[in-house]
Amino acid sequence: MVHFTTNFNGLTPWFAALLLLGGCGDTIIYQSSEDTAEKITDDDNSDLPHDDEDVSDDSANDNNSNKNNSDHDNSADDNFDDGNTADEKSEEEIIKDNAKVYKDGSCAYTCAWDERHCTDDLVGVVVEGSCIEARQACCVTPGEEPHRQCLGTCKMEWEQCDEGASIVEGNCSGQQTICCETGSEEASDDYGIVDNSTKDDNSDNSDDNNTNNSDNSDDSNDNSDEGPIEVTDNDYDLETTWEDVLYTDMTVAEVEEDSIVKLSTAGQYRVDEDGNITDGGSMFNVRCGNWFGLEGQHEPPDAANNPGGAPLELYIGNMWWNDSGRTIQTTMTEIKELGINMIRFPIAPQTLDPTDPQGIGHAQEGGPLKNAKSEMQENSRQAMEDFIKLADENDLKVLVDIHSCSNYVGWRAGRLDAAPPYVDAEREDYVYTREDHTCASGPEEYNESKWLANIKDIAGLSESLGVDNIIGIDIFNEPWDYTWAEWKTLAEKAFEAIDSVNPDILIFVEGIGSNTSDETKIPHGADETNPNWGENFYNFKDEPLNIPKERLVLSPHTYGPSVFVQKQFVAGSVCQGMEGDEAGENDCPVEIVPERLYPGWEEHFGYLRSQGYAMVIGEFGGNIDWPSNTRPAEQTLWSHITSKVDLDWQNTFVDYMIEKNIQACYWAINPESGDTGGLYTTPYRAGTNEDAWGTWGAFDSTKTSMIQRYWQGLESK
Repeated sequence: MVHFTTNFNGLTPWFAALLLLGGCGDTIIYQSSEDTAEKITDDDNSDLPHDDEDVSDDSANDNNSNKNNSDHDNSADDNFDDGNTADEKSEEEIIKDNAKVYKDGSCAYTCAWDERHCTDDLVGVVVEGSCIEARQACCVTPGEEPHRQCLGTCKMEWEQCDEGASIVEGNCSGQQTICCETGSEEASDDYGIVDNSTKDDNSDNSDDNNTNNSDNSDDSNDNSDEGPIEVTDNDYDLETTWEDVLYTDMTVAEVEEDSIVKLSTAGQYRVDEDGNITDGGSMFNVRCGNWFGLEGQHEPPDAANNPGGAPLELYIGNMWWNDSGRTIQTTMTEIKELGINMIRFPIAPQTLDPTDPQGIGHAQEGGPLKNAKSEMQENSRQAMEDFIKLADENDLKVLVDIHSCSNYVGWRAGRLDAAPPYVDAEREDYVYTREDHTCASGPEEYNESKWLANIKDIAGLSESLGVDNIIGIDIFNEPWDYTWAEWKTLAEKAFEAIDSVNPDILIFVEGIGSNTSDETKIPHGADETNPNWGENFYNFKDEPLNIPKERLVLSPHTYGPSVFVQKQFVAGSVCQGMEGDEAGENDCPVEIVPERLYPGWEEHFGYLRSQGYAMVIGEFGGNIDWPSNTRPAEQTLWSHITSKVDLDWQNTFVDYMIEKNIQACYWAINPESGDTGGLYTTPYRAGTNEDAWGTWGAFDSTKTSMIQRYWQGLESK
C-alpha cells in the first residue's frame, strides 16, 4: 500500500498516477515543510506426536507407515519542474485518503526499478522523491525523460551533523556521502558534498548547494562528473537503484506522537538463481530452531485445572511453581550466542484470536496459563505479536508456521478439516488422545476460506507490527492427508493470498505423506524407504508448484527412530518390512545405514535442491538417548536397543544436508517434546521427576556440537 500526506508542490499528473498505481511495499509520502521536524533516533521510528504435551511420550507407533507424526510517497519538492498543477486539489484529496504519517528528521527517498509494478509500455527509472528511505516503483513511458534521473546519494547521519542540520541534495554518482546544512548556512565542506550538474535552479537553496558542491568536486569521488543516467527506449541500466538512495533538502511536517509508526526499510526476502535465500539482496544463511507451545499444549483429562485443555502458551522454562527467572529475552540472547538466527514459530488458528479462553488467565486464578506470573501474557495474540517484535529487536528472523487446524487437534491434523479417528486413538499407555475434537464441524471447524484469511492476517503482521524479520509463512504443518494434486492446489492459493498482502516474504511449502487417512497410497518412489509426514515431494517432478521460484521454499520434515521406527531403520531378514510396534515386539535390531537412507531422501526431496530450489528442512531432530528418556511403555518395547541409534540417524542426516547444501530448522529449541527433547536439557523425567516439568537446564552439548558442525559444513561449501 502507498501512504500519502498532503502538498504535492508541482507534481505532474502522470507521476502522481504512477505513484498511486506502482506501490511497492510500505511507501511513505511526506508533506513538505519549511521547518525542520524534530530530530529523533531510529528507535522511534514425521512427526512429534505431542511436542506440545505435558508428558514425555512417543509417536503413534502403528503399522501404517505414514503415521510417523511430527508434533510436535511523494510530495514533490521545489525541484520538480512539471508545468502542470491543474489537478492538485483532487490529487491531494486522494493522497489524504491514503495517508499514514511518519516522523523523521529530514528527507530521504528513492524510486526503485521494479518491472513487476510497471505496465509493458513503462520502465522503471529513478526520480526525485521525498522523505525516509522508502522504495517506490517509479515508471515512465519510453522516450519521455523523467524530471530527475539522478541516483543522488547524500546520506543523513545525525551523529556527524550539528543540531538542526538538514539533508541537501548530493551527486549522481551513486556514492553515499554525509551531507549536512545548518540553518541558512551553506552545506559544510567537511562533509564532501560533490557537484550535482542536474540540480534544478528553482529550488530555494539550489545555488548554495551547487556552489558548495562545485567547491568540493575535486575532493569527491571520480564519478561525480558522470552526470545523470540517460534513459532511452532500449537502455535502462539501473542496477544500482536498489542500493542507492536519493536524499533531498525537504523537511517533514510536525505530526502527533500517536501517529508515529516504525517504517521497515530492510530489503525483501527472495530466492536467487542458485536456490539461496536472500535478505535485501544479500545471502541469508539459515541457522534455525523451532520454539513451540503457542500453537497449543495438551493437558491430561484428569488435570485439576483445565482438564483436557489446550493452553495457548509458549514454553519459556519458567513455571509458576518453579520460578527460574528465565525470560524470553534470556533465551533469545542464549540462542543467538549459540548461532541461531531464525526461529520457526508454530501457531494455531486460535493463537490469532485475542479472545480465545485457552490463551487468557493464569492457572492460579482458574485460567489455563502456567508460566510464572511475571511472564504471563494477556492473550495468545498479544503473546505472538510481542514475541515477533522482540525477535526483531534481537535480529532474529521468524518463520510463522500454521501448525494445525486447531490447538486441540494439534500435530495429528494432516489436513484443514481433520476429523477423528486420529492416528493415536489406540496408542498404548497414552491419555492425550483427542477423539472428541474435530476441525470438520462445530466450534473448531476449519476450512480453506478460514485458512486463507489466517494466511493474509499473518502476512500483514510485518506492516501492522512495524517489523522486517518475518521471513515467510509455513502454510500448514505436515499435510500428510492430501494427495499431491490436492495439496498443490491449496499451496498455490496460499501463495496468492500471501502475495496479495505482502510481496516481500516467502512461502514455505511442506511435502505430503505416503498414505492418506482413507488409505489412498501416495507415490513416493522406491518401496524400500518410506517418507515421514511432510517429506514427500516425489510428484513435484511431474506436477511442479505454480509458484515463482524466487518466492518458494520447499520445507520437508524428516525424523529418525525416536519419532517412528521406519522400515528403512530395521535390520535383519526376519524383520524385513516391519516397522513401528511390530518391529519392537519382534525385538528387531535398528541400524542406521547411509546407503539405505540417502536414496530415499534423494527421491523424496533432495533432487529438487539439485534443480536450484530453495530448501529448508522445517523439522528434524530426535531423542539422542532413545529409547531412554521416553514413556515407560516405549522403553519396554525397545529395551533391546542399547546403542544411540537416533544420534546416529541425526548425524547421518546432517552429513546428507551438508553434501546437498540444504538448510534446516532443528526440532526443537525448548525441551518439552517427549519424542525429541530439545537443545536445552531438562531434569524432567516421566514417572520419576515429574515436578520438574517445564524446567530447563543448560544446552545439550552433544546436540549443539552436531548442529554447529552442520552450520560450519554448509558455510565451508
